[in-house]
Order: sequence, then structure tokens, then C-alpha cells
Amino acid sequence: MAKHGYAGGLQLWRDEERAGKAVTTIVMTDPADEKEHLSTEGMLPETEACGSFGAVAGFFDEENNLIDLTEPPKS
Repeated sequence: MAKHGYAGGLQLWRDEERAGKAVTTIVMTDPADEKEHLSTEGMLPETEACGSFGAVAGFFDEENNLIDLTEPPKS
């Protein structure tokens, strides 16, 4: 996992079931703000979850790559 200061990080995984397509996890302190921004650009989340682990919103880009926006777990 690559960390970018204290505000977030980037994690990439290989997923054989996605036929070589990428799965990217972007960890940030306020994914709701970015989710709102992407929604104004016509990108709506395909999946959303919230719990003790934090909040996650999953988007697919135009090449069918999965991009998860997530916040770090609340301690």
C-alpha cells in the first residue's frame, strides 16, 4: 500500500476473476466528498457499504476497472 502523507493512500490488487481488469482502492479521509464530485460527472457508485470498518463506495470506470473509495477505520 502506498501512503500519501496522513490524508490517504492507494492500494492495487490483481483479481484473476476480472479477466485482467484492475481493482483499485483509494483510502481518503472524506470519500463522501469525492463521491459527490464523481456523481456530478455522471459516475454513480455501483456498491456502497458502511460499518465499523468505515465507508466504501465502488465505481466502475469506462474500461470496467473497479475503483473503491474508502475511509480508514474509525478507532
